[in-house]
Amino acid sequence: MFGFNPTGWNLWILLIILWTLPWKGYALWLSARNSHPRWFIALLLLNTLAILEIIYIFAVGRKIAKNPNIQGNNRRVTEYSKHETVRVYSDSEK
Repeated sequence: MFGFNPTGWNLWILLIILWTLPWKGYALWLSARNSHPRWFIALLLLNTLAILEIIYIFAVGRKIAKNPNIQGNNRRVTEYSKHETVRVYSDSEK
């Protein structure tokens, strides 16, 4: 009654899982690498049969990966460096 039956709904569910899992994994990895926490949460919680994941990978994630100056980690370090430079400059002026 509750065993695995490769016909009917079980086959469709298996195919859907096999289709969405690689897309979701790569999109989550790319959003984490690009420091996009909102995209990461949206991709993790919403199940759109890999439509949202494909949109993120080819529209949003690739644009950021092409330009290394606006990647998440570089952007954070640059902003921190600018902040420290301004703070040190203003302290020495006092």
